[in-house]
Amino acid sequence: MLRTVDDVASGTMSMVSIAKTRRCSGLDENVADTLAKGELSRLESSGITNPSWSRPSRVLMDWVKKPVVTPQLGKYLLDELSRLMEIVLPPSCLVNYDIE
Repeated sequence: MLRTVDDVASGTMSMVSIAKTRRCSGLDENVADTLAKGELSRLESSGITNPSWSRPSRVLMDWVKKPVVTPQLGKYLLDELSRLMEIVLPPSCLVNYDIE
């Protein structure tokens, strides 16, 4: 999963940091918990106005149904994201995989 996060971050030219925190211990944790539960209406009480919900990733939803080691998961997610935004395929997504 970390490789997938790294691939998607590189492909979208984004910075990602991962930190262990206690659940619901601060604003970021509460927002993540609220999003995970799909309770957008509660976000306004956290000071987030006009939240919008895009459709979930089909690639990620399929993977969650059957989570197996998938080295090319990052590439599949970037392929899906490329329909919505410009992406850059990082070298790790080009090695040993066919490009469609």
